[in-house]
Amino acid sequence: NNNNNNNTPSTSSLSRRGSQLCQRMSSLGPVSVKICQTLSQRPDLVGVEACNALKTLQTSNTPFSNQLAMAVIAESLQYDGPIAPEHNKCLDGDDDTSSSSSSSTT
Repeated sequence: NNNNNNNTPSTSSLSRRGSQLCQRMSSLGPVSVKICQTLSQRPDLVGVEACNALKTLQTSNTPFSNQLAMAVIAESLQYDGPIAPEHNKCLDGDDDTSSSSSSSTT
């Protein structure tokens, strides 16, 4: 009597689906990650399985350099002036800190 004969996915299947969900949502950018972080607290909207998977986006995001963040902001705004006090320092490659889309600051 195999438990996989019913319509309940196996634990490894759930883990794989959750991992794929997080990877795909992360690939859409920081706004998508923030939305998913919020949705991870709402099982009534996305279900328990998705919530559990999306919770990893709160703690396990790949950090990226401040230089990359500032370049993306400048390009998105089509702006060549300073965006932040440390803007030029970041663009010059003097970047000893990194940003992450899982940052708790908003």
